[in-house]
Amino acid sequence: MGLQLVSDLCSGSLQGASIGSTDISLTPGKIQSGNHTADTQTAGSVCLLLQVALPCALYADAASQLCLKGGTNAEMAPQIDYTVKVGCVREDMQHHSRCTLH
Repeated sequence: MGLQLVSDLCSGSLQGASIGSTDISLTPGKIQSGNHTADTQTAGSVCLLLQVALPCALYADAASQLCLKGGTNAEMAPQIDYTVKVGCVREDMQHHSRCTLH
């Protein structure tokens, strides 16, 4: 799911991204701003999705909105409390981030 999200964010070509695959290829293109959604359809970590998507979103040419659906406190992944209180706080002259939970 994370690779598909990055592929969408950067107009990329993604091949071999299926369960059980041992060969995956992602060729990035131009980073696209806009609204992007990723749904793990499991308790998979939204924080890990954010870790792969945020760098792309920060370098887009305009504002982006990420709607990430899945687990918030998965094992072996950053916890949502830390991510919201520390990881999403980035305000400077070029970037503003905000995390909300639903």
